[in-house]
Parts: sequence; C-alpha cells; structure tokens
Amino acid sequence: MPNNIETLPGASIPSIRNEFSDLLHLDGNHIVNQVAYRWLRHGIREAKIFEMFISQNPHVLPEGIQYQDLLEGVKYHDIAKPELTRIHGRDFWSIPGDLTDEEWKIMQLHPVIGAAMLNQYYEENPNRMSRIIISMTLNHHEHYDGLGYPNRKKGTQIPWEARLLTIVDNFTAGIESRPYSGREKIPLVMAYLNEHANFFDPNYLRVFIDFVKSGALADMPWIKQ
Repeated sequence: MPNNIETLPGASIPSIRNEFSDLLHLDGNHIVNQVAYRWLRHGIREAKIFEMFISQNPHVLPEGIQYQDLLEGVKYHDIAKPELTRIHGRDFWSIPGDLTDEEWKIMQLHPVIGAAMLNQYYEENPNRMSRIIISMTLNHHEHYDGLGYPNRKKGTQIPWEARLLTIVDNFTAGIESRPYSGREKIPLVMAYLNEHANFFDPNYLRVFIDFVKSGALADMPWIKQ
C-alpha cells in the first residue's frame, strides 16, 4: 500500500492490497467498502504524518523498535470500523448530530474488536505477529487523564506507542474532512490539542507541537495551513 495519500487509486477498496484485507469482509457490501476505504485513507494520511514526525524526532522511540510495525499500527488502528458497520448495517461515523447512548457504546467497541480481529489474524499467521499493532489498536482512545476508553488506563499505564498515536490521531482527525465536520486549519487543530492537553502524554505533546510549528507539514496540499 502506498504511503503517499496523493498516489491512492480512485477505485473501490477491494483494489487496495494490504495484508489485513481478509479481515475486512469486503464482500460487495457498498457501505462496508465505503467505510473501509475512508478509514484506510485516514490511516495512510496519519502514517505519513507519523513517519515525518518520527524522522525528525527519533529520540521519542525506544531502541530496537520495528519501525515498519509502528507504521502498520498507525495505518490499521481503525480496522474494526468496517466490521462494526457490517455487523450493524450502519455507518456510526457518519451519523449527524449527537449519538444515542446505544450508538456511542457500539462505537466505543471498535478498539476492542479491532484488537480481537488482529489477535485472530496472528493466530492464523504467527510469523507476522506484532504486539505493537495490537497495542496501538486497543489503546488509541485511552487518555492520559484516565477518562478514555475502553479500559480507562491512565498515564504510563497506556503503552508508549498508543500515547504517540493518540496525539497524531487527534491532529489528523482535525485536519481531515469528515461526514460530520469539515477540515480545519492547523492553528485551530493545535488549539484543540492544547485545550485538551489532559488527554495526552505531556512530553510527547510538547515534541509534536514543536514539530508542527516547525512548518514540517507545509508542503502537504491536503492540509489547510
């Protein structure tokens, strides 16, 4: 799969080759395929930002990390969203307005279901086993203040790779166009990160803010400056 979002094909999601395609149940269901394509595009965008961030700040990574596994974890952390759409017949991430309590509970299952899907995949493909990809999938909505989900982990109880991903994930969500919101310019997204600093590891957040302020993302045409 290409890293550069600008090289993505315009075809439907089954034409995109990736090692987890067998988990996505892409069986001709238009809504499921549409959701899968949207969230894989999100993951690819995010992986590009993550890659640039790490390349400029390699000190944030522990020694001996499999860098490719880290990028794969960024790309596929939302792998359960198409599956939840398939199960329930609804795209919960395109619902306008506030979600009902039941819809919110279903939506919050995606980290757990994604981790379970990956566990099953690795049981069948043990030579591809990656703890980091599972961890990033399970923990990317945990918040540093302990008020995230699914397990309300707090501080360094959250694995370092998920603490990094959460920052990049929130940033990418802000600069993307979503069915329920438009793209925002970088200063507004950075204001959001600062206003919700309790969500994030303060050390990683400081480094990421400095990275964005350096102008590293200025040449990305899909980001409003």
